[in-house]
Amino acid sequence: PFIDYPPETARTASDLVLSGRKRQFPSCKIILSHAGGTLPYIADRVSVLSATIFAGILDDEHSPRGAEQVMEDLKSFYFDLALGGSSTVLDLLANWAPPNHILYGSDFPFAGGAADYFDAALESYPMNDQIKRECYQGNAQDLFSRLRLHD
Repeated sequence: PFIDYPPETARTASDLVLSGRKRQFPSCKIILSHAGGTLPYIADRVSVLSATIFAGILDDEHSPRGAEQVMEDLKSFYFDLALGGSSTVLDLLANWAPPNHILYGSDFPFAGGAADYFDAALESYPMNDQIKRECYQGNAQDLFSRLRLHD
């Protein structure tokens, strides 16, 4: 089942966008686990195909109109880095997702030693200190403002 989680995450996120639920409830913030699963990888496919070949089935009043709105809605999710700290995943996510939507996540204690592997990969990933601080703490504090630490 571990190989099923990433595409299921992408499927669920795509369904929330294409059904219009994400646009209908814009203040509902959703964090996708595992760097959004396969969503960053297939986002262009989802946005372009839904706006061309499948445009006729997006008939809900809240459904996004056009590939740009679909992509905007896909990027409105937040993405935790649980089991997603590899350089391949981080390169893709960092080039696709808004930087303030990337959050640290570990899947501890469920992932066991795998969490340690991905944490080490994330720690060694070349990113500037400000972005790393935001990823590890600042973005989550902005998302959950009532939890913000006061200096």
